[in-house]
Amino acid sequence: MASDKKMYFLWIGASVVLIAVALVMLLKQTMFIEILVGTLSICVLMSSLVSVFTIRRYQEIPLAFGGTIVKGVSGIIIAVLALVLLITGSKSSAQLMLKILAGQVTLASLILLIEVFTLKKGMYKRKPLLLEALVSAIVAVLVFILPAETASLIITLIAAVAITVGIAGIVISVLMMRSGKKKEVKEESTLSAE
Repeated sequence: MASDKKMYFLWIGASVVLIAVALVMLLKQTMFIEILVGTLSICVLMSSLVSVFTIRRYQEIPLAFGGTIVKGVSGIIIAVLALVLLITGSKSSAQLMLKILAGQVTLASLILLIEVFTLKKGMYKRKPLLLEALVSAIVAVLVFILPAETASLIITLIAAVAITVGIAGIVISVLMMRSGKKKEVKEESTLSAE
């Protein structure tokens, strides 16, 4: 039971930290918007680098080869530019870079779709490309639907989910601790009755 109590206290502690981080996210949205833009920039950069390093597999398909070159090179340039502007810029440049990154992600998803449909059957797995295209399209649509508020909306949604999960973690841990105590009392009373 002692190890269970430690686990419940760890859950409560982790839940409190999660709630605290979520509240900081709500109070310091500008900082978290910059983190979001930085994270998206790094994802675009990594995806673009993978495209550049795996370009040889598309040599037999000119359309996919050309598209992958455009996706890779433009993604690297835009992602590096976004990171530089993020380090040196302001909130307005973060919002602008989010829009530019969304444009890059849209271009990437279109090129990925072209690759999916131009690849011959059995040549390469299409599902990872299709999944990446779908995720890219969803991110781009989110940014373009609410361009100025998207980052704030995403931060607010993440914070709301984190607060809800944190509160649920605390409540469940407390309830589990109480049920453990009741079970312990019942076992003790059963033993003393015998």
